[in-house]
Amino acid sequence: MRRAFTVTVFGRSSARKRSPEFRIAADLGAAIARNGWTLCNGGYGGTMSAAAQAAAAATIAGGTVMGITVSAFRRARPNPFNTRLRPAADVFDRIRALIEFADAFVVLPGEIGTLLELAAALLRVGRRRRARPIILIGDYWKPVCERVRGHRTAEPIVVADVEGAIAAIQEHIAKRNIRSHSTRSTTIY
Repeated sequence: MRRAFTVTVFGRSSARKRSPEFRIAADLGAAIARNGWTLCNGGYGGTMSAAAQAAAAATIAGGTVMGITVSAFRRARPNPFNTRLRPAADVFDRIRALIEFADAFVVLPGEIGTLLELAAALLRVGRRRRARPIILIGDYWKPVCERVRGHRTAEPIVVADVEGAIAAIQEHIAKRNIRSHSTRSTTIY
């Protein structure tokens, strides 16, 4: 059986519940679930928890929220909204898994960890034959991407909001004739 289309989301682990990033992550998680896709992220707090909780709440039977956690983070507890956990040995193994599981990436504003994830995705996707969109919500990462443009990296797609991110993923699916395992034939926000 083919696995479900998977969207990996990168973002700030320290985002607070009332912050714009937290709300955007929640809207994104819900939209991913409503489209029948698997949400994959780092499995802990901040935007990871926001997206996972919203995806879990919006998911009709059988949806998956996959958290890629780090075994070395002994004090950190995965958020309770993950339906599947995959422990990684270290941060680099975690980043590798987040990238390998992804059919598409959505990147929210973040910090050094998000920068590492974005840079690894840009390099990895840019040097592989398997096309996968890297979607940036807002212009937070735009200066970084402009700086590395042309260095054998993937070209990210910059969108204004969650609706733009979902539309970009839908366009990728349609162009590549990918079966996304969604039972819906239209874009759902």
